[in-house]
Amino acid sequence: MSPMDTSRYSVLVVDDDEQNRDLLTRSLEKAGYLVGTANDGQQVLDRLGVEHFDLVLLDFMMPRLDGLQVIEAMMRSDRTREIPVIVVTAVGDRALLAKCVQAGACDYVTKPLEMAILKSRISQVLESRRYMARDSLREHRNQPVTGKILIVEDNEFNRDILTRRVQKWGCDVDGALDGEEAVRLLSAGASVYDLVMLDISMPGKDGFDVLQFIRSREDLSRIPVIMVSAIADAKTVLGALKKGAIDFVTKPFNAVELGVRVQNALRLKKMRDRIGVQESRLTPDSPLEALIARRKP
Repeated sequence: MSPMDTSRYSVLVVDDDEQNRDLLTRSLEKAGYLVGTANDGQQVLDRLGVEHFDLVLLDFMMPRLDGLQVIEAMMRSDRTREIPVIVVTAVGDRALLAKCVQAGACDYVTKPLEMAILKSRISQVLESRRYMARDSLREHRNQPVTGKILIVEDNEFNRDILTRRVQKWGCDVDGALDGEEAVRLLSAGASVYDLVMLDISMPGKDGFDVLQFIRSREDLSRIPVIMVSAIADAKTVLGALKKGAIDFVTKPFNAVELGVRVQNALRLKKMRDRIGVQESRLTPDSPLEALIARRKP
């Protein structure tokens, strides 16, 4: 996939703290996005009434209307319910964050922010919405996504917990107890997997070695990788994203957060695959093919 043209997308940054709002705004503008701001929940709804945004980054704790109330109001309006919302908050109450997701938020990140993670999730959400804008995909936007997942984890107990969790969501799972086994499985079935969940600290080949192997192979390049690790300092997270991971989940993981990460990664993979098949069926001189090529970021 070619890099996304961020200048084509507008983001509404919502935070009642001026310093936080300014930090997010400057970082996203530096990345190329067009950015607007709002400092409370009511101002969000007022601004969305006169200006369209491709994404809302929404603080949870705000005066007048909190994040959940804003999401609920957006979902009641035909004009705003299709705008993706990522909740950005210092609130540690997972139940409240789960309510935001159930109400219609597509993802959330917690403060203090790791900007590389936030930008990766923004990119995933916007790319998914770009695909869903095509009529043939609209009926699938609210359906849960399943797929074949490879879980690479040398701790048997951890691997079993992760396996049972994703199986409850309807996914098929293969397990690898170390990096060498992961490489063997991936080499034998390059087109089998829709997602790899990868630990970092393992004997022999560690998670970064496996990630480098995946990204070095053209036949594996479309498989998203989520790192799942107790090593979650900024250097490690940034290194994983730079090497090609799509996201990072910290151990001990939260089931709601894991579900959001897995669903977003699987949905994006399925859409990429489907769009790729559709485009491959077009004739070389098809006017539709030329139109799609012009619309690609």
